[in-house]
Amino acid sequence: MKRHTAPLLVLALAFGAEVFFYGQIDDLSSQHWRGMDFPKYRAIAQAVPGLARNVPSPFCYRLLGPYLAGLLPFPDPVAFEILEVIASGSVVVFFYFFMCYLGASPPTAALTVVLFMCNKFFFGFPMWDSFQVNDTLSLAYLEEHFRGSGWVLAVIVLGSVASSFSAWIGRFHLPNESATAALTIGATLLITASALLRTMALRSKARP
Repeated sequence: MKRHTAPLLVLALAFGAEVFFYGQIDDLSSQHWRGMDFPKYRAIAQAVPGLARNVPSPFCYRLLGPYLAGLLPFPDPVAFEILEVIASGSVVVFFYFFMCYLGASPPTAALTVVLFMCNKFFFGFPMWDSFQVNDTLSLAYLEEHFRGSGWVLAVIVLGSVASSFSAWIGRFHLPNESATAALTIGATLLITASALLRTMALRSKARP
């Protein structure tokens, strides 16, 4: 574990700098952000421990991050920021050990993660718009499970694609209602199979 001490210290310093320089959305009431989806996530968090009934789909199904933020004893913008920092920190640590798992040396793994933190789309934007914490939580989950079970990652990605597709079926110009129903049923079965396979994977990993 000593060989990881210096690289993890470098990552901690780099992570602190990234948190500071990326910042957060400063004026949530500004008309400049009109049309963004974070008001829906705030509504979910503010309704905890209940459920927000007036949030449209697909936002109403993205419960995990906003609900966790709502459970924290802080105003919801602060709660989202805290949760995002924790989730992003987890991504950094998981990514570092994932690179080591693939055979990279600790310095190489640390450099790779630092470069990843400089990516404003995959790392910087979720840090700035902390209401998108679901994306960061998903990334941390994928990294951790891909390290031990590659097929679990494939199942998760497949289920995620199916769930996103099912939310957008209504926007496709399909020839008739039968085609729409068939696609909806197929996506639902795929999501169900994905959930069952994930449960089986977690049970198998929990066994001694």
